Amino acid sequence: MKTILLVDDSFIARNGIKILCKELSLEVLEAEGGEKALEIIKTTPPDLILLDLLMPEPDGFAVLKALQDMKKAPPTIILSADIQVTTQKKCFQLGAAAFVKKPPNKETLLTTIREYL
Repeated sequence: MKTILLVDDSFIARNGIKILCKELSLEVLEAEGGEKALEIIKTTPPDLILLDLLMPEPDGFAVLKALQDMKKAPPTIILSADIQVTTQKKCFQLGAAAFVKKPPNKETLLTTIREYL
């Protein structure tokens, strides 16, 4: 079974996305902030990361930077309401695989997850 790490400080957002991921029969690990996410990535490397940008320290940008230092970092899909071109560009420069607008459209998110698993 493939594992996804869902990183978002909003319980409601995590819960909604977790329900969608269950449709794909995925194991979902959760982190409410960047520090917890980095701990999980080191101890239980997921197959894919769904990452919010605005959350407690470190934020999503810092998590992306930390992933650049890892030899085999999992693909990371950014989930963010901040859809400015400059924000998306920065995410891709830091190694993000994809960018999905929050709240995510169900089919868009599931298709993107399938693409990177």
